[in-house]
Amino acid sequence: MKSFLLCLGVVLMSMGSSYAQTATLFNAQVQNTMDSLNMYASLWMHTLSFIQDSNSGYTGLTPYRTDLQEYIDEQTEQYETMKDVAGSDKLRGAILGLLKFEKQLVKKSFIPFEELPQGASKSQVNELKTNLRAEAAGEGSLLQAVNRARKEYADDNHISLIPPPPAKPVNTKP
Repeated sequence: MKSFLLCLGVVLMSMGSSYAQTATLFNAQVQNTMDSLNMYASLWMHTLSFIQDSNSGYTGLTPYRTDLQEYIDEQTEQYETMKDVAGSDKLRGAILGLLKFEKQLVKKSFIPFEELPQGASKSQVNELKTNLRAEAAGEGSLLQAVNRARKEYADDNHISLIPPPPAKPVNTKP
């Protein structure tokens, strides 16, 4: 299993910015970007909840935020420098709009939590949460724009956006 994961990692790293060479692969790359953004942000949010519950220092959020920022920067560079894939300009523009929004959201709304002192009051934390929600309000329309562009791109390139059914579990009984 370890050798498989190592081989997979080498293959994925060697693909670099040339990953999306077909419409189907480009569509999958966009979906992967969106899923990864969600995962990184969820990890940060879960860590925030844990820190609040345990009353530990908010600097514990830093590694999760920096991972998210680095991912956003890497993806932004990749989408900005990649060549068109079967009419992908509109979809690339939509995902770049989302990535740029997320970058600003992280700067404006995630970093202030890290600056809270250990044992910060509930009102201090709630004020930052209110600011985060207000800043994040525009995210929904950008996600809708990406989804509309993905639908149009899929229709133009005859790609199904419906995922395949899950694999059936292997029967381990003798």
